[in-house]
This record gives sequence, structure tokens and C-alpha cells, in this order.
Amino acid sequence: MRKLIFFLAPLLLFSGVISYKMEVALEIKGRYKVFVKGREIIQWENNAQVPVERIPFHLYQNAFRKGSSFMKEIGGLPRKWKKHKEWWGKEEIKRITVNGNDLTGTLKFTQPDDGNSEDRTVAEITLPEPAEPGDQLTIEVEFTTKLPKVFARSGSGVGYYFVSQWFPKPGVLLDDGKWVCHQYHRNGEFFADFSTYEVKIKAPSDLVVTANGELVKQEKSGKNQSLLFRQDRIHDFVWVADKDFIKVEDRFSSPKQPEVKILLFIQPDHLRQKGRYLEAIKRALKFYSEKIGPYPYKRITIIDPDISAMRTSGMEYPTLITGGSLYLLPKGIKFTEDVTIHEFGHQYWYGVVANNETDEAWLDEGVNTFFEENIMDTYPWFFDILGYRARDSERLRLGYIKSTYADPIITPSWKFFPGTYSANVYTKTALTLETWKRLVGEDKFFSALSEYYRKYAFSHPTSSDFFNTVQQYLGDWSGLWKPMFYRAGKVNWKVYGVWGREVILLRQGLDVEVPVEVEVETQDGKKHSFVWEGKWLKKNFGKKVVKVSIDPKEKLMIDANPFDNRWSRKSSIPSRLAWRFLVNIQAIFLNLLP
Repeated sequence: MRKLIFFLAPLLLFSGVISYKMEVALEIKGRYKVFVKGREIIQWENNAQVPVERIPFHLYQNAFRKGSSFMKEIGGLPRKWKKHKEWWGKEEIKRITVNGNDLTGTLKFTQPDDGNSEDRTVAEITLPEPAEPGDQLTIEVEFTTKLPKVFARSGSGVGYYFVSQWFPKPGVLLDDGKWVCHQYHRNGEFFADFSTYEVKIKAPSDLVVTANGELVKQEKSGKNQSLLFRQDRIHDFVWVADKDFIKVEDRFSSPKQPEVKILLFIQPDHLRQKGRYLEAIKRALKFYSEKIGPYPYKRITIIDPDISAMRTSGMEYPTLITGGSLYLLPKGIKFTEDVTIHEFGHQYWYGVVANNETDEAWLDEGVNTFFEENIMDTYPWFFDILGYRARDSERLRLGYIKSTYADPIITPSWKFFPGTYSANVYTKTALTLETWKRLVGEDKFFSALSEYYRKYAFSHPTSSDFFNTVQQYLGDWSGLWKPMFYRAGKVNWKVYGVWGREVILLRQGLDVEVPVEVEVETQDGKKHSFVWEGKWLKKNFGKKVVKVSIDPKEKLMIDANPFDNRWSRKSSIPSRLAWRFLVNIQAIFLNLLP
């Protein structure tokens, strides 16, 4: 019961946006001519220490039009999209008032990140007079959003409509009066205030509609239906409509987790996969509630996307996630389980502990990938087909070994060297945390992360908050995290050479200072175990050395080349080359997985 107490305090603590109240309608005028039209009333408070003269808004759906920074970052508008303008998305503020004053005329587009004058994903208004600290404003917005053909996280499929990042949303105001309101980029995701949402949706009655809020009321009248959703303590609102959804309900509870309702909205041809979804979400609920703390909401909703809308799969929103499955997906490939567990983890790292995903994406994606790996490794195998097997941690490590790291992990998402965002934010982070866990011990490490979660639930922590909190529990491990998070590159420990009785060990790349376990066997059968710290080591063992092993217990998951950790007089060059060849084949094969 004590673990639940820490959730009570944030109930009344909101920053910036206090509440949203919306009334919207889904208008379908053609397969890809789908609009959401409506009105929102935003209660906003200046919680900064300084007066505020302007308020910026995210207009995310403008990313799906010609000239946007998002489109430029993916290499330009896709060829087919140039011929089909009805595939494009857009988001327009028709009218905006603040405390009854019409400020539509002050609305202007801004490009705070890259200066791209064609980008319209951020717009701001100028207030008639500054909002002083503590002032509350009522902002009313009339808007129209045109959904794109399903592209990145949202849009229209075939009778399937995923409505995310769809309404004008104020940026986040920091204590010093600075706004965090980034443009929509290819890499990096979202950041918003915790609020209460009350959303009334009008949609065709032949659609099954769900959202990341509690369904309070539903009425049907002829060809239309009206649904009212409400949810506290979330920082985004998303809804989904589909003509074919089958609703599956289940529940989970345990000694450390109060009952959670599980709602699965699944495609008819994926119904055979429902057990995989449900088992995976329960496994994740059990793991998190035991290691970190109870899931704080009464409900978790899983969306199984239509085949025409797979680009909406694998996404997270507060209390709602999108999974991913295929009709003939074999049980030996744990893709559905992996996606479900990863996205559920974001309920903790993004949903409750809500870092800035654009500036410090590792705090949710990397931490979450670490937990995904730990939960997925409770299965015997991630991949098990025709006798070929691999665990999730092995898959991650192979990705790390083969990747390039031209930037530090702590880099704004849109500034990473092309093609390296995921390797840094997801893989390198996860393996650094896994190394840290193995060095200090599992129980101790999870206790530190549990304290971080407890301390920053329903708030916006930074990288400094993470390291300061964790180190209070674990002591000074800056020799590990400073080079790994704040410098580009990798680290490699290797057996540099063996000459008779003498061994030379070498660390290459990043200057990671951690205790490295070493075992050396000499010709007389004696084994010498010691801890090596430093750049290099030259040591004489008095007898001829026959075997050397760096990190025999495999704690150093960040080692960029584990193949040079071993040396034996019995090993041959052909066998070592064969081993490298098999690993390369495995890496290529695993990268072909969906």
C-alpha cells in the first residue's frame, strides 16, 4: 500500500495546461479525404517565474505536407504523394481567442529548430498583455485537421482511422519562461503538460471507436454516434476508429498491482494472436509492478492495426499502445510480444515519467529498451525457427557491434548523424544500463530505478535528474555513464598480446573506467583472477600463459568487440574467423525481422 501513496500527491499538480475540453467530429468524404473538425477549450496557467507574452502551439499534422522539415528529413515528399495531394495532411486553426479576445490575427508560423520557412508545425499567438505568474487563461480554438494517408503514427487506412497528434497543443513552459515547442522531426517524438482531458467525439455509427480515456457515455442515433471520453493525469489524447475491430477484455492483478482492465481491439484475421498480446501485457505488468512500482491507471488499451495501417503500429500514448501482428506470424518469432512489451514500458518511461522526448530521447526510449530486453529475456528465445535461436539481448548486442556512433547519446533527436538515431538512443543506452546493472547487481540497480520513478512520477525530469538520483543509490559510476552518454563512439577491451609468461591488455575507444574482471590460466594449471582498471595493463605471471579471458561473466555488454576478449594457445585463426562469419550472418538475418 505504501507504494501507492506517492501517486496521490501529483493528482492536483498540473503545469501549464490544466485541462482540455473538446467537441470534434470525424468527417469521411472519401477514402483519403478524412477530416476532424472541432473546438477545444484549454484552461492554461502561467507557472513560470516570469511574465509570458506569447504562446506557441504544435500543429503536428502539417508535417505531412510538401516542404515540411519532417518531409525534408526523410528525403522529400514520397514520389506517389506528389501525384495524390489528397494523401497529404494538414492542421489549421480557424479561430483562436484568449479570455474572449480574438487573437487569430496575431497567429504566425515559427521554425525554432531549423528556420525552414515552409514548415508549419509550430505556430504562436501574441497576447494583448503579458500573463503574469499565476495568471489563468481560457483559450478557445476552432480547428480542422485533415488526416494523411497512414504514414507515420497517424492517418487514414482502409476503414481504419488513427487520430494522433491531431489537435492544436500548447508547448511546455519552463520555470525560466522558455518554451519547449519543437517542430515535428523525423526523429524524436513529443512533449506536453499533464492535464485532464474531456473529449466528445461524433463519428459514423458503423465504426468501433476507442481512445486513451475512460468511456463515460455513448449514444447512437441513425448513422451517427456520440462518445464522451475522460481521463486525468495524461499528457496526450489519441483515438482510433475501425469498422472491423473485435473487442477483447481481460484483467490482471497481483499482490503488488491493483486490478487493471486490459482492452484489446484486434483485427478479425489476427484473432488467433490475441493470446500472445494478452500474455505479453500481463508479463510486462507483473515485471514492472515487482521491480519498479504499480501501474497507476485502471486500464490499458492495445490497438492491433489494420494491415493497411501498419505504420501506426509500435507506438505509445498514455494508457493506450499500438501493437503489431501478422496473420501467419509463427510463434517462434516473438515480434508481437516484443512490440507489446516495449510499448507498454512507455507507460512508465514517457507516460508517467515524462521527459522531453525530442531533446533527451534516451530517457524514455533507451531506458524502456533496457526493460524490454530484461522482460523479453524471460522468454526462452526471441527467435526460434528451425533450430536457429537468439535471445533479445543478443539481438541488441549484435546491433550495437555493427553500428556507427558519430554523436553522443545525449544529442537532440533531429541532430543525429543520418541513420544513427536508433543505435544511440535505443541500443547503446540499453546496453550501457544493462552493463551498469550487471556490475552493481540486479536488485540494487532496479531499486535505484524504482526510486527515480517514484521521485519523478507525473513530472518532467532531465538527464541530470536521472544520474543524480541513481547515483545516490549506487555511488559514483561517472566513469561509466559520462563517457558513454556524453561522448561519441564505443569502447573495446581486448587481449592485445601474449608472450610466454607475459600478457598485455588494452582498452580502446572511449575512456570507460569500470572494474574489469580477468582470468588467466598458466601452464601449471593455476588460474589467476583479478580486476583490471585503466587504459592498459602489462603483467607477468611467472609461468607460461595458456589462456586469457576478459570479462568471463559477460558483464560488459558495451564491449564493442567481445571476440578479442579471449585468447588461447589452442585456438586457431580459422576457427575465430568462422565464429565472426557466423555472427555476421546472424546479425544480417535478425535485421530482416519485421
